[in-house]
Amino acid sequence: MTLACLEEIYKTLQKPKFRPKLLETRQTPEGILQKVIRTVVFLSSPQEPIPLDPALRDPDDRIILACAHAAKADLILTGDKDLLTLHPHKVFQILTPAQYLKQEHP
Repeated sequence: MTLACLEEIYKTLQKPKFRPKLLETRQTPEGILQKVIRTVVFLSSPQEPIPLDPALRDPDDRIILACAHAAKADLILTGDKDLLTLHPHKVFQILTPAQYLKQEHP
């Protein structure tokens, strides 16, 4: 995880569409970020910029791809429809949590 990636998650959690779920679960964006910070490994900012994929509908998601690339990830779990349109990606899978859970794992 990079600081820029963390900032994008926080910005996303602030969107009105997440407010009902946050209230339902008694969570706050700040509380969720604290949990994320305690459970992830932080990387320095990616040194190599990721080229803007013409299929990427939301340029703000570029930081998520850069973070995954810097971490040598083979999977991104997300509910972001803009990112999900990139699956299958040439470097990593981009799946919803439900899709991931349906897969067989060793």
